[in-house]
Amino acid sequence: MRDLGWVLAAGAVVVGVTVSATGPTPPRPALTMAHPSSTAELVALEAKVSKDPADADALATLATEYLGRGAPGIAVAALDRSPEPVRRRAAVLDLRARALTELGAPRAALESQRQALEACASEPCGRALWGRGERRARFLEEMVRLGVEDPARDPNGALAAYRLAIREVGLEMNAR
Repeated sequence: MRDLGWVLAAGAVVVGVTVSATGPTPPRPALTMAHPSSTAELVALEAKVSKDPADADALATLATEYLGRGAPGIAVAALDRSPEPVRRRAAVLDLRARALTELGAPRAALESQRQALEACASEPCGRALWGRGERRARFLEEMVRLGVEDPARDPNGALAAYRLAIREVGLEMNAR
């Protein structure tokens, strides 16, 4: 009887070790999941922005990298911590609107997108930035109008807002 107890105990240990060794691994941090080989590049971008916070292009590149890695909250935090003149740049406001959209905050995203379009009146903006901003603003306006607070929780409402937003097509050909 004693031998049977030892055999069962040893079997339980073997099963436990096997399950531990072959079970699911803990999730990797979000910032390294998308591009594990370029973590050094991300660190270099963060160092560049820390060294020169007034470099709007470096900040935009860093925020775009965060968004590409699925970390819109960190992108918003980085954009919000930048100096005031940098935060008022159209490209930075546009990235903030994108990040807030991905976070599921359409009202704040719409406000930021409108500010980006207003900033284009006082600084040169490319047509891509202007067009993207106009499309996103129409989409966000429809989201707010329909009462969609979080597209992840209300995907049908978000789809309806998108369809309503793309119905209205403008042919403004002014050189922005």
